[in-house]
Amino acid sequence: MLLGHVGAQVEELLDAVVRPVEVLPVAADEPDRRGRRHGSALLGEITAPTLVLAADHDLIRLEHILTIYRSLPNAELAIFPNSTHMVLYDDPELFNTTVDRFLVAPFRKIDLIPETMASFEKMLGGLPK
Repeated sequence: MLLGHVGAQVEELLDAVVRPVEVLPVAADEPDRRGRRHGSALLGEITAPTLVLAADHDLIRLEHILTIYRSLPNAELAIFPNSTHMVLYDDPELFNTTVDRFLVAPFRKIDLIPETMASFEKMLGGLPK
């Protein structure tokens, strides 16, 4: 009976909150239906290092997650495998390890090409000759 009651509450929550969520406009100058500003341009004003967390089976669409990540100038992205939006409960050990690593290690912006080449050279250096 309890599980049935909880299941009904979850369905009620989904109907009230998750299912009717409108897709927010991407441009900051486009107000939503309530006149509020949203969008990736506003995210660009956040300069603090930010960890964007998502799951491969998330309620949030991947393109929205990527828009958020790309809009934050100092962001790191972690997408958890075989998890839902409730990743904290799906895989608490991986979640805690990921968040701990972000909080402990100093933020470093990656310079894509030079750092990829350095990793490639490390890989080649470790191969048997």
